[in-house]
Amino acid sequence: MDAVSMILDVGVKPITRTLLMFELKITPNFEELECLPIDVVVEDRSIIIDKKIVHSQYFMLKKQYVGETTTLNFPVEIHGPLPKEFILDIHNFLSYFNHEPITVAVPLTHIVLPEEEEYHPLPAEAFDVQSLLPVASLGNTSYEALYQNQFKQFNKIQTHAFQVLYKSDDNVFLAAPTGSGKTTCAEIAILRNHQKGHMRVVYIAPIRAIAQNQYREWKTKFGGGLNSMIVELTGENETDLKLLEEGQIIITTPQIWDALSRQWKQIIQIQQVPLLILDDLHFIGGPEGHILERIIVRMKQISTRVGKKMRIVALSAPITNGKDIGEWIGATSHSLFNFSPTARHVPLELFIKVVEFSDLRSANPLVRLKEMAKITHSFITEHAKKGKPILVYVPTWENVSRTVFNMISVSQAKSWVQLNSQQHQAFEASICKISNLELKSALALGVGFLHEGLNTNDQEFVIRSFEAGLIKICIISSSMCWEVSLSAHIVVLMGTEYYDFDGPSYPITDILHMMGQAGRRLIDSVGKALILCLPNKKRYYNILLRDLLPIESHFHNCLNDTVNAEIVAGIVENFKDAVDYLEKSFLCRRLPKNPSYYDFPGFIGEDAGTHLSSLVQRSMNELMTSGMVRDEGGDNISSSVLGRIASNNYINYRTIGAFSTRITLDSNIRDLLEILWSATEFEAHPTRRLHVEEDEIRVLIAKEKFPHVDNRVTNPQTKAIALLQAHFSRLPISSMNLEADRREVVLLFEKLLIGLMEVISDRRWILSYARAMEINQILIQAIWHDDPILLQLPHFTRELVDKCNDINIQNFYDLKTTERQNVRELLGLTTSEWMDITRFMEYNSFPIKHHVRMDEIFSRQRRTVDVILRTKRKRNEILIKFPHYPCKRRIKWWVFVLDDQDNVLAFKSVSLWTPNMLDVTLRFTSPVQTESASYNLYFVCDSIKGVTERRSFHVKGCAVD
Repeated sequence: MDAVSMILDVGVKPITRTLLMFELKITPNFEELECLPIDVVVEDRSIIIDKKIVHSQYFMLKKQYVGETTTLNFPVEIHGPLPKEFILDIHNFLSYFNHEPITVAVPLTHIVLPEEEEYHPLPAEAFDVQSLLPVASLGNTSYEALYQNQFKQFNKIQTHAFQVLYKSDDNVFLAAPTGSGKTTCAEIAILRNHQKGHMRVVYIAPIRAIAQNQYREWKTKFGGGLNSMIVELTGENETDLKLLEEGQIIITTPQIWDALSRQWKQIIQIQQVPLLILDDLHFIGGPEGHILERIIVRMKQISTRVGKKMRIVALSAPITNGKDIGEWIGATSHSLFNFSPTARHVPLELFIKVVEFSDLRSANPLVRLKEMAKITHSFITEHAKKGKPILVYVPTWENVSRTVFNMISVSQAKSWVQLNSQQHQAFEASICKISNLELKSALALGVGFLHEGLNTNDQEFVIRSFEAGLIKICIISSSMCWEVSLSAHIVVLMGTEYYDFDGPSYPITDILHMMGQAGRRLIDSVGKALILCLPNKKRYYNILLRDLLPIESHFHNCLNDTVNAEIVAGIVENFKDAVDYLEKSFLCRRLPKNPSYYDFPGFIGEDAGTHLSSLVQRSMNELMTSGMVRDEGGDNISSSVLGRIASNNYINYRTIGAFSTRITLDSNIRDLLEILWSATEFEAHPTRRLHVEEDEIRVLIAKEKFPHVDNRVTNPQTKAIALLQAHFSRLPISSMNLEADRREVVLLFEKLLIGLMEVISDRRWILSYARAMEINQILIQAIWHDDPILLQLPHFTRELVDKCNDINIQNFYDLKTTERQNVRELLGLTTSEWMDITRFMEYNSFPIKHHVRMDEIFSRQRRTVDVILRTKRKRNEILIKFPHYPCKRRIKWWVFVLDDQDNVLAFKSVSLWTPNMLDVTLRFTSPVQTESASYNLYFVCDSIKGVTERRSFHVKGCAVD
């Protein structure tokens, strides 16, 4: 193998004193082979007599990824002193390559091993409380009634933490295994808040699925039981402002709260949050953990600045450095509970089994699934006596159907049917209501499954059937692990890598959550979890799942956007403020404890202030270079317009900087589209390494209206462009994962478009702004800019548009003014379809009134003119669902003030979102003259192309001395 056949880049970070994490980036550039099987071997050659292999990993390099970088992360244990270097060899399995392996020396002399973590789990006797507290300990019949159908006593963990949660306002850190009742601990803190008379709680869940489940549960429990207003924030700023004003329990995600809380100086409700609940705080150690860290720093600063106590209650899985993170949020020794992973109501037996595939080098996912189904069935046969329930997780929804077939095949279907004849007859009658044919067939054989492609009714039926014991086994796609709340005697993970077992590993948070579903409280004496993995992963999971690892900060990975946001918020006004801000982060706490993890050249215990200063200086320089920040002289800084646009719209600073650089006065619609889809944000949507997905993206690329220069199917930008153009062209997408990606990309695209429009607005380039407005309209309606206007109507196809053209109906006005009965019959539309069209036409009505107010004080022969816009809308008319847009949205209007030559004097976006009267002012200056002057208001709908209105008004003349 020639040395030029691949490029290697190796990085090493210490996790503990005995564990290093390697990051190996491989960029192959061979052309002559379809695939190249390799073996990655890491050796310790510090012992002269013998060398020691510390890691070995098989991997398949495929031709379609030539030129692409593949990243492999793997742990390496160290015993004794750290050697000066490890040797990494890349071997190949092809006999006609007779060359020596590629060898890379990985120096370790720069690595400073972290200090020994002080793991302080609560002692066993703390968990083994002698008597459980009764629910009556709440001392309030209304509170006690909330749990009357759940339990009569709090469990051991809830009992242990009850005094601090319910009798004090101390900050609390409570770490316990999944399924141990941490949510009830949060509820006890909520009841403490309610008891004090001013109910306002912000609950932050790490992902949307958890937030939605919690919203449904608490809407029933607290909304019905305590008559409290429970709201879930949407991510749409104006909607969330209203929800924040009304809500008593506000449920949200880190991204949404981070974006909203940046406006804390203008939003009094954020300043008055007495209780902040952070669920699954161990997510702070994940890729998006910097957002949680940013929220905690900000909320603590808000509490300090406004002088109002804010209580933080943080819930987490058990972690090694629980004391570290608990003290950081402000918990004391009396309010810090770090229970052991074994502190479960139902003990867990964990089995980690290596799967040696006979055709490993062929990388055939179908054969792998079948092999793992056999192992799973054998395990179930041994460990699940008397038909106990089993959950089986597979990597993607495409794997679900194949696994169902395999499980039925290896068991000959009989072992999954556990119903008597009467139950079976009733169950078969219920199955008739299932719409998915595959699911219907599987349920008849006693096997259920859940994946993203099932509709809500089918999913709910499977969940109810499993909970009722009508089916004993349920196959689930891994991405749904947070969306369903099921428990079983046995949980099986058939592989731990996404994308047909050839991709990134599941986040450890997902694995812990799946494992936590093993063991049914009050039913099982023990729960069992089986993890099937490749040989190189067993050691890693043994360490990770049996011996806890410390949580590290990811704050340094997003420092520029963080600093920019705090400059915009007015928290950071100079260099010292930025350093002070960073000193309050979890990063600052971890930096001296594991310096090499953060590329800190210092030593353990050494003052990290110099390193923080260098991080801040680098961040400031990059923000200034990109135009986000202005140097005000000395150490003082201020935000620029671009910096505010980036922060206020939650857009990466590099994206806004690129928008500013690339946009021109003459940019046409295609130019604007290309600027938008080059955004950094699309890098978060890489192509899954699945043939089915890659093939479909290639089909979409071939149908693009505006072909992109870089058509590498593995490029995230290529994927985003293909999905967006498919949206504008209304192309069907068969892959459920890709369809979900399209929805996310469309919503992201609108956010980016708003940012681009603000950049254009700042330069007052009206023609460019008008083109961007048109992109917004066609995005909502999923049409191209040169498509017929009528194609936006529900149920309308190009054939129906042609029929309308034949009878001289070209636009909405023509359709409104033509005799409707004749049109419906000519177009062959049903009464229901015509009602949908009529409802859509009602969105064209314009509910804004206006009046003009002039300033009586003249200056230099000019006067100020205010145009006051006023509207009133009913609440149920606010959010509208357009057929091709992913979610409900609010119609907005762009309003322009024009002179008699159609020059733009002022413009503003107006939202019709409140049931109350809404006043919006457009201000411009008018020359003082004796005769009246004519002006125009031009209204453009942001959601529907072709919906405009023009109104004229006059400014009276007056004599001037």
